[in-house]
Amino acid sequence: EATSNLYYLGRNKSIYSSENQVRHEWRNLDREAKRSYIAAVNCLRHRPSRLGLNQSLYDDFPFVHSRIG
Repeated sequence: EATSNLYYLGRNKSIYSSENQVRHEWRNLDREAKRSYIAAVNCLRHRPSRLGLNQSLYDDFPFVHSRIG
């Protein structure tokens, strides 16, 4: 039986499995995968910040990473 590393993501008590994390090279994605990725990014740009910032959820990512690293 395979085991996975699970990580807690925050207040919403979501978890993800490290086994599901696959990085893909942009140049190797087909047109539909590229469109899907861009749509996901645009979705984040239109969602409110979960950190209480006066920005979007998209902007939360660099904010958090600048404070972690």
